[in-house]
Amino acid sequence: VGPLAPDDARVADELFQVVAQRPQGQNGHRETAACEAVGTLEIRFRVRRASGLRPDRPTLRRLCRAVLNREGVSGPASLGISFVDDVEMARINARSRGIDRSTDVLSFPLDVPSGGGRAPAAGEPFAVPPGSVRELGDIVVSGPRAVRQASEYGHELEREVGYLVAHGLLHILGYDHEEEAERAEMRAHEEAALATVGLTR
Repeated sequence: VGPLAPDDARVADELFQVVAQRPQGQNGHRETAACEAVGTLEIRFRVRRASGLRPDRPTLRRLCRAVLNREGVSGPASLGISFVDDVEMARINARSRGIDRSTDVLSFPLDVPSGGGRAPAAGEPFAVPPGSVRELGDIVVSGPRAVRQASEYGHELEREVGYLVAHGLLHILGYDHEEEAERAEMRAHEEAALATVGLTR
């Protein structure tokens, strides 16, 4: 990734400040493109024009709800989903992980599961004060990477975007894929959630 133009650097720094430098477990004010509530789940969408995407927000809301329902997460919750270009994603990746290149999706969890770094068992709540909105964190998706990967894997762009959002949300809930068994488990959860909104292969 080459040097960033001043405007690109400013924009990337702005997003990084939003999703990667806020203390865990604390809610903060954020500038977003839209704030939409679905029952007890609030999703803040932020779509950069440079991402090249026009995400299907109703489908993504239903998808996130399906993931959370399957994982037994209930009660008021809040989640941010941002769509950016490769330049901004590379900047965020470099600042947050020390990897100076773009990637398809990044997750920034803010509310750690009560079990300590793993998705809670079905019905097990995250530890938050009664009546509080549970701030889950943020998902950042690269639009250009989603387009390329949809073409590479031979499926619709909507499915790839949905997959990346579901993947990012499962990371927020404590899932990982370092081992083959973990990858298989995570993929099964992703596919089950995608199937509920018709985003099958």
